[in-house]
Amino acid sequence: MSIDAKLTRKERSKKDLSLKTILLPNLIYGCFDEAWRLNKGEHGDSFVCFHRYSIGRGIQVFWDPKENRELELHLALPACKTELHSFFAMVSSISRRWGADVTIDGENVNAQSVIKMHRPKKEAIRSNELTLAAMCRSLLDGEQEAITLISALHPLHMGPKEARRFLGDRKEFDRWLHEKQSLDAFYAAPSFYRSLDGKTSGRYVLTDDCRSIFPHEPSVPFGITGLGEDTQLECDEYEVVLYSNLEDKVLGTLEYEQFLERLPEELLSYYDAACFLVDGVGLADLKALSRA
Repeated sequence: MSIDAKLTRKERSKKDLSLKTILLPNLIYGCFDEAWRLNKGEHGDSFVCFHRYSIGRGIQVFWDPKENRELELHLALPACKTELHSFFAMVSSISRRWGADVTIDGENVNAQSVIKMHRPKKEAIRSNELTLAAMCRSLLDGEQEAITLISALHPLHMGPKEARRFLGDRKEFDRWLHEKQSLDAFYAAPSFYRSLDGKTSGRYVLTDDCRSIFPHEPSVPFGITGLGEDTQLECDEYEVVLYSNLEDKVLGTLEYEQFLERLPEELLSYYDAACFLVDGVGLADLKALSRA
């Protein structure tokens, strides 16, 4: 589920858009890498923006600054309340500047309605709540074990634990999105290599004195295809490289299963339904992992 807006500049409008006029106060922008992690401050014909004080799913912006004739906004649901406000405020602001023709989810919106779009439409708020409730019920009924949410800074994963929290209080979803993504931790993702025998390996990296988020089960991020192929990449094996920033060298490499087995429990904590947090492995810990 999502809310999508398309704004088309009218011929008589002489005002161009820029990043400054697209972004509202307190919105930060960036572009996703292949693992859906945000590189802040980067932009192209598409980018993502989010509110610095309420980090949520992120509003995707599709806009060619050279053509400067059309702009599309995409907000995945469920989203946090602040993002809903930002989405419609952006539609209103850009429309007024361009005198634009506007469609929301494929339906034309008249000029008077656009002026009032500084606040979310009731239908959008209701749709957002229903989407979250449906996801929570799906998890609690056992229809799905986890649901991946592409979010502003990196993917997050809902499970039954999160579903119970959100059903108890809708605002908890917004708090969860922000607290997880505002955590000072590195979201680990694999780089892929093909060996001479044709096998594809996915390599994660664990470094000393860096809080890191790792998956319980390693996987290929959605959208990464095989070399010269159009299908999702298939990975034959995963490993973790132990790298010391202090000594500036690789201390060892573990198969992913070995990595999970050797990590001391006192360094681990729950992050979300699919990932755990490794809380500040020191140089001695890293060396112990490589020798175990």
